[in-house]
Amino acid sequence: MKLNLNLLIKLIILEILYFYTAFFVLGLFLFLNFGSGAGASSEKAILFGKIAIYFVVFPPILYTIFKMYSYKKKGKISESNSNLIAGILIAIFITYNYYSGFLGS
Repeated sequence: MKLNLNLLIKLIILEILYFYTAFFVLGLFLFLNFGSGAGASSEKAILFGKIAIYFVVFPPILYTIFKMYSYKKKGKISESNSNLIAGILIAIFITYNYYSGFLGS
């Protein structure tokens, strides 16, 4: 399996930076929107929190899948394989963050 190592490292760094940046920006947005008192435990705030997790988790995975197929159509197999490996590693990274308690309730 041929890999483009430069692309693989850039994709992993970019997606991890997106993950943490989106997490903290959405956390700050939800805190400023609902506060830390009784408003933070309302049903609306909990629903917004669950939806916000989807905005953190799915875009890196969907981007990787889209780029993998676009590279495969162009015949660039090493770039497609790099996107596949990056997607698998990001999925493992997100799963680890979910089960370690960083992501989710």
